Amino acid sequence: MIAEWLYKKAEIGCGIIAPPSSYLPLPWIFYPWLYKTLKAFWTQKKIAGLGARGVGKTHLIQFLQTGTIPKQYKQTGGTIPYPEAKLSLDGLNLKITEGFDVSGDTSAYAEWEKIVEYADIVLYLVRADLLIQEDVLTIKRAESDIKHIKGWLDSQTSYHDALKKVGFLKNAPRFYILGTHCDQDSNFNKLTSFNSGDYQDKFMQIPAVKRLISQAGGLTKVKVIMGSMKTQEQTKELVYKLLQQENING
Repeated sequence: MIAEWLYKKAEIGCGIIAPPSSYLPLPWIFYPWLYKTLKAFWTQKKIAGLGARGVGKTHLIQFLQTGTIPKQYKQTGGTIPYPEAKLSLDGLNLKITEGFDVSGDTSAYAEWEKIVEYADIVLYLVRADLLIQEDVLTIKRAESDIKHIKGWLDSQTSYHDALKKVGFLKNAPRFYILGTHCDQDSNFNKLTSFNSGDYQDKFMQIPAVKRLISQAGGLTKVKVIMGSMKTQEQTKELVYKLLQQENING
């Protein structure tokens, strides 16, 4: 009864609807500034979604655009623009800036670099299930991708530092590694809210994952999030994890 009353008070007093309890348990009620923090950081940010083919880039972009997920996988060929959109997640309203859905082929590195140049947030998607299996091809490709992205981001950091010196307050892009397809790992499907942290801790200790983090500049430069986008609900949960990272670690 007390919890129900608090939810009602929060909704009336703050105009906030609490999101799924498994991902944001009560902070929107007790810390209404969290809503403002998330909205301020994520609204109208240019997002670069990068990664090999079949990792979920188009899937994630469609969800951020429409709140829905594709009914079937369709490979992205070339660079496809998408328009500005508004996303509402349980009362958290964000404006997603227009951007580009790019091919996951290595021949598209030039397009990747251009997108990173103008991005506020860089998301690198990789199949977590294959990293867990220590799939050699996945690891080699991810290492190559991270090496390129890190080089582009280092160039951007120098550029943004120069802008700050002359009075233009432009922050360097934030970098995230998103481990997708966790539903393909049987251990993930057994998780509860009590042991999900242990699962991520084990993932972070995988040698290949540790190397990727090191390549990216360490945990002060990159944040790691993992989950599934098999269903619309799981996709929303993964996006919530992403949204929270700026508040938790920023």
